[in-house]
Amino acid sequence: MSVRPALVVALVAFVVRVALIVAIPENYSMDAYQRWAGREHLLVQAWLPATQSLLFFVDVLGGGILVARLLLSAVAALACGAGASLAAAFGTPRSAWLFLPVALFSPFLTWSTVPYQEGTFLALLLGGLALALRTPTPTPRGLLLADLVIGGLALVRYEGWPVVLLYVAWRRDLRAGAALWGMGLWALVKSLGLLQPHLASPIDYADWAGLSHRFDPADYLKSWVDWAGDLFYSGALLFTVLGAGGVWLAFREGRRGVGLLVLIWLGQLVAVAGWMAGLETATLRMQVVSGVVAGIFGAAMAGRIWDQVGIALRSALGVGILAFCAAAFYGAYETARISVWSVHWEVELIETMESCEGCVYLVKPRARFGTRNRHDACEVLQGLGGLVVGRDFFCETWDWPIDEARITHEARWKKGGYVLSERGAAAPEEAPDAPNPVDPDPAGL
Repeated sequence: MSVRPALVVALVAFVVRVALIVAIPENYSMDAYQRWAGREHLLVQAWLPATQSLLFFVDVLGGGILVARLLLSAVAALACGAGASLAAAFGTPRSAWLFLPVALFSPFLTWSTVPYQEGTFLALLLGGLALALRTPTPTPRGLLLADLVIGGLALVRYEGWPVVLLYVAWRRDLRAGAALWGMGLWALVKSLGLLQPHLASPIDYADWAGLSHRFDPADYLKSWVDWAGDLFYSGALLFTVLGAGGVWLAFREGRRGVGLLVLIWLGQLVAVAGWMAGLETATLRMQVVSGVVAGIFGAAMAGRIWDQVGIALRSALGVGILAFCAAAFYGAYETARISVWSVHWEVELIETMESCEGCVYLVKPRARFGTRNRHDACEVLQGLGGLVVGRDFFCETWDWPIDEARITHEARWKKGGYVLSERGAAAPEEAPDAPNPVDPDPAGL
């Protein structure tokens, strides 16, 4: 199997992600704010540490959020290269090239350039499978490397644990037990209490908290309708339809690993079902992992079609692919832009606070926005720039200690903007009264 197409796909995927970062350089969305705010720690909230470790090492080396975003984009590009290799393994050599639209899949672009887990998860999942399937008879050393890569999934997301177990069962070799290293390491860390989670805010990030009291069947059904809409508009439906044909032909030809990847895809849908119940809504992020996995089989099928049609149809397909990639980039750009716009009051406040040397602010934040209206602007202040609560500012609404003696300025949210004042000075005229635009989660926060 030639590695050239996979390298080209990975390079293009990285360049396009860099272009998105140049267009939208700000960090965005709540989990990303929380992870960046906790960049000095390996464990944040209840999340597993793999993705956070990348931010930790960026911070140790003195890098900022742009360096972190470039690193995360490089990790996602590795996932794209591995996905191209898998598409060729299940289809034809041409299928690797036709994985490019999946590499530029709009939700994947959006969430793999900021501190979210999808890029890391897919890099380990697809990278491990590509190593295990890269030749008809992999070497023991190659399989060991595949086992170790797959084992890292256990440190990214808990839905990676069943994937690891499926993989070990598929390998049918005691040596595949090496893939259990991540699960074993995490069990050891937890049992010995070696890492305590850092809370960059008191906001509860546990999606399952109070689920028995919040769950509503009608709302849950509506969320699935919204999810189906996202499936269509994101392009993931096209991957799924083509992928069904790719799965059928790969099964007929006896390609290795087909059943394993299908089970992984089904498992991701089960994970989405639970995730959707916890969030009480559908988000574009829910399309990423299942969409990319379906896209592997979709690219496999597209490669077969490409090999059997004439030059005219190939030209039409090429134009369609370019149009899909352009639309995907625009969709990712718009999602990121809307997310950044939704906190433009906080962006302006950060600029003011950071330009005030030696100032310590007491902030009364804009509240009740983001997922389930549970977030507030103090999270945004920490996640966008270099401000740290307790050092550069205090949050009035958080039940955390406030050092009144250090406070020099106040920033209080009023409808329409933040009202700034110095401690001891007369309060300035309030910002013009305007509705407080509660963010309806346009970016799938």
